[in-house]
Amino acid sequence: MLTVPLVDGVRLIDRTFDWQGMAWLLVMVTATAAGGFFLGMLVGWAWVRPLCSRINGAPLKVGDRVLVLSERCRGITATVYEIIIGQGKRELARLDLGPEERAKFGDIFELYSVFKIGSGPAEGMEASQPERGCGE
Repeated sequence: MLTVPLVDGVRLIDRTFDWQGMAWLLVMVTATAAGGFFLGMLVGWAWVRPLCSRINGAPLKVGDRVLVLSERCRGITATVYEIIIGQGKRELARLDLGPEERAKFGDIFELYSVFKIGSGPAEGMEASQPERGCGE
């Protein structure tokens, strides 16, 4: 550390480095980065959603076998039994997860949250039965 005294007796490091200014700069950079991330997701989601859906195997059709990627039922494989149009005018897949999930409409998934693992009914598996129940 430089300890060269200046004319008024203050050390050089005290004149060249402002701790309070650095703290405010760090706060401003963090706030700007967080705001940019938020704004980027709002604007960019319109392009990211279809890209993720396409990479995961969309468009889906009735009878496709899918793996659920979303947190609620992660890891479950199920069959698509219906394709519906949601409130945002986007296609949604209804998966055969059992009568309880069907009654609560808990079987509706966005196309980006499922991964297509096969077309048509799976061989040797009962197409209407999921691997395990959702939430287990």
